[in-house]
Amino acid sequence: KIEVELFGKQERPGVLQRANGGTIILDAVEELPVSIQGKLLRAIVSGEVYNIDSSIPCAINIRIISLTNASIEKAVEEGTFREDLLYRLNIVGIAMPSLSERQDDIKVLSEYFLNLGKKPEDFKILTSKAIEKLTTYNWPGNIQELRNIMERTYILAADKYVDEQDLPRLIAEEVAEVEEESQNFSEMTLHSLEKLHICRTLDHLDGNKTRAAKVLGITVKTLYNKLHSYGLVNPKAE
Repeated sequence: KIEVELFGKQERPGVLQRANGGTIILDAVEELPVSIQGKLLRAIVSGEVYNIDSSIPCAINIRIISLTNASIEKAVEEGTFREDLLYRLNIVGIAMPSLSERQDDIKVLSEYFLNLGKKPEDFKILTSKAIEKLTTYNWPGNIQELRNIMERTYILAADKYVDEQDLPRLIAEEVAEVEEESQNFSEMTLHSLEKLHICRTLDHLDGNKTRAAKVLGITVKTLYNKLHSYGLVNPKAE
């Protein structure tokens, strides 16, 4: 399907032909099958494209903007992306930081997307607490996720002022987890951390040392020896 979309047929030209004289954007370029990468490379090098049901070339002159969320260099190393195509596409590389790395932009973008397409008299306002939750959230879906959440929030918020409880539970729950982890953090040695983890595992399994050893990935004897070093049991005999 992607091959037809890119290269087209005689009765319906593909996007490479339709974009002739202009610009084409290839999103998630790393997902292109290797076989299609080869055809795309030939089209870029030769300035010609072939419909999949024709041997007659069509001249093209296009600018290509390729987007990716993955590491293209890693894809090249793994053999899933052609290195020669990367060199052709990566003439000017622009690294875009994720939304979570641009916290100063989150407030502006949130307010923009919240009222996008609305009349000024229908605008809603984010409270400081809501903005705090939004800037603390990780945003794995980047700007598109922010836009979707703001559209949903506008619809569901009953009042002009949008507070933290008007935001999706997903945001509030993740922020709460981050805050809890931060509050619960304490400095300890690796030995103390190991002891704490073993004791918690035993407590979770109601003291069953065989099951605990299996969960921890150690032998029962090793578990007994560690418990002995903590002063909790006598060492297990050979």
